Amino acid sequence: WQRVSLRSIEPLNYSIVDLSHPMQGGKTDKIYNQAAVMDSIPYSRVFYHAFPGAVIMHRGRKYRIDSMESPPPFVGGATFGPCSCSNLCAFAKPTTVQYSTQALSLSQITVVKQLEHAELLSSCDKDETTQNEVIEHQRNENGNDRILSHADAEDAITPGSVAGSGIVTVKRTVHGYKKLSHVNRKELSRTHIILPPME
Repeated sequence: WQRVSLRSIEPLNYSIVDLSHPMQGGKTDKIYNQAAVMDSIPYSRVFYHAFPGAVIMHRGRKYRIDSMESPPPFVGGATFGPCSCSNLCAFAKPTTVQYSTQALSLSQITVVKQLEHAELLSSCDKDETTQNEVIEHQRNENGNDRILSHADAEDAITPGSVAGSGIVTVKRTVHGYKKLSHVNRKELSRTHIILPPME
């Protein structure tokens, strides 16, 4: 049970390593002593918090991420890459900079397969009726249309709303970060970085 993480169920995590620790000696090829490990971050969050150039806090001290190992290609299942490694490293150095960092990211959602589709239309013709009527067009996987009518619809339904179910892929990419002043939280600058997309 000691090997079961209470913080994450992901198969791949990043260890944040303190390069200034005497047992690490500033080396960035591997972890030389577990005492140099400050924290562990799941793969799905590391590019948002510990990207190269990020300023992080640990026990009241500021550290700047100097470098990080590239993740192996995803091959499916519960392991990553041919080596089935479960831990990678991001290396940090103490810093005294007077700014914080915030990741800049993009999300791309692609519909792989649409199973159901529904359009919600609200008709409020005062000459015919005073009740809101919602006409719902549903299309199942076979392409057959069904029309359902509901009276007394809620005003919260926006005419032309679309809903559906199916299979999608979500690709998130951190493409840079901005530096924010500690004094007034104003943006000082932006930096472009290249990181692999998370899908």
